[in-house]
Amino acid sequence: MRRLPLIAALAACIGVTAVTVAWCADTTHREETAFGKKVRAYLLAHPEVIEEAIQALQTKRDAETASLARKAISQHVAELTQRAGDPTLGDGPVTVVEFFDYRCSYCKAAAPHIPEMVSGHKAIRLVFKDYPILSQISDTAARAALAAARQGKYVPVHLALMAEKSLDEAAIDRILTEKGVNLDQAHKDMKSPEVEKQLDDNRTLAKAIGVDGTPSFVIGQKMIGGFLEDDILAAVKADGAHPAAAKAAGQ
Repeated sequence: MRRLPLIAALAACIGVTAVTVAWCADTTHREETAFGKKVRAYLLAHPEVIEEAIQALQTKRDAETASLARKAISQHVAELTQRAGDPTLGDGPVTVVEFFDYRCSYCKAAAPHIPEMVSGHKAIRLVFKDYPILSQISDTAARAALAAARQGKYVPVHLALMAEKSLDEAAIDRILTEKGVNLDQAHKDMKSPEVEKQLDDNRTLAKAIGVDGTPSFVIGQKMIGGFLEDDILAAVKADGAHPAAAKAAGQ
């Protein structure tokens, strides 16, 4: 019989606790609702805050992406800049790597300006990375260009393929012939394991460093999407100031 008062006390305590929790929960809900209304009213009165927040988020994400790209690029420097078989233009101490597709309209627009940039800035050595991602004819054109490289005709064929508006197999063969490429040998080389591997390696490398479109340029540890000549030249200048580049230039 002595246990009854204790049980009653515990029951009363539990009841009080339940009421207290319910009251706290209701109070918290009301406070959160009131706070939410204040936030909503403020944002409606100052919508520019939302734009600022979005810009800040985008800036943060861009910085994170750039950091990841720098890390990935630093792990693949040799594949980017010194892989045997990659066509090049210029012999400066600063390497600019271009990933491109022959069906890419932006690549086509940039193509005639790139040799001018290289010839006008002797610090640049350009590495071409054929990266066909848009269509089957992109792949065929890339194979034709790499086959032409085996006959010492890469740059003229590359520029002609970029300039061609109606790119198909007939146009590709015509361009190869016009630029003095042996067509029979080119057709064999286009199907060769070496060319197949080169394109596979380019795709693997592009994925590894985060290339998400064409044209994309890599200078040092920086990636630039699109042909922005001022940005490319600024990156070349910055990379050229690096001790390793200065040593390569004989400075």
